[in-house]
Amino acid sequence: MILMAVTHNSFAQSSEDAESNMSSQPLVCKLSEPELRKRKATLQKEVFSRIHKVEELETGYRLYFPDDQEFVLKLMDFILAERTCCPFFQFELGLGTYNSGIWLGITGTGEVKEMLLGLIEEWKEAQEP
Repeated sequence: MILMAVTHNSFAQSSEDAESNMSSQPLVCKLSEPELRKRKATLQKEVFSRIHKVEELETGYRLYFPDDQEFVLKLMDFILAERTCCPFFQFELGLGTYNSGIWLGITGTGEVKEMLLGLIEEWKEAQEP
């Protein structure tokens, strides 16, 4: 199993410092409203339409996707882009044995978890016919 954790400045800070930094981040996306609408539509089409399971975590959610090597690269692009506009998210990308699936953990403060729940509900509604 390969597991990657990506946090804002995670290599330069201890986990306690990183948590303190995350809790002091305002929960505001740095994208403008039109940019955010476009980004959400793109993510729904290219990433979140592929979710097949959601698991609640203490401080966020873990999203499960089908195993697809090219899709892992798309998820990495997603993580890298989100870190610049939403630095309050913490990401964990997991790859199991071949063909066992991919998971993406997105966590943060309690407020982040509430924000994520709203986004997950939007993604689920967009899936419904």
